Amino acid sequence: MASQQLDQLDDRATEGGAKMRSPVTLAQFSFHHGGEKDLSSYEVSLVDGFNVPMTLTPHEGKGVCPVVGCRVNLLETCPEVLKLRPAPGQGPVVGCKSGCEAFGTDELCCRNNYNSPQTCKPSGYSQFFKQACPATFTYAHDSPSLMHDCSSPRELKVIFCH
Repeated sequence: MASQQLDQLDDRATEGGAKMRSPVTLAQFSFHHGGEKDLSSYEVSLVDGFNVPMTLTPHEGKGVCPVVGCRVNLLETCPEVLKLRPAPGQGPVVGCKSGCEAFGTDELCCRNNYNSPQTCKPSGYSQFFKQACPATFTYAHDSPSLMHDCSSPRELKVIFCH
């Protein structure tokens, strides 16, 4: 799918001010960048929390093309303070909030004075996600070692709920 088509999908997803609701597991893609190299980048992000296991698997690409994501159902092990239920304290856990979503501090949300790689650091909450799912981004300025460039994968398979 072309970048312009992805932008249109993003516009439709936020039309009328509506926006996704956290906590949510996100897949992020960038196709056909890098000029003649025809690179594709992809990642699974738990920066906005977790709601479903997800992995991204490239096929027939060249270069650095790892499988990324999280196979673990974190709803079962989510710390109590991060659990999202349909009603407070009642019902099944439907999401695991990020520290930012749960507490809203500048430090946990990596905003204002904390919005740089030097000041935005992993928290105990982001470490919970990282320990369970090391091949994901877990806070705003997470490790660039997770970034990769895969040249011309034939397909990128998104798998939910392993």
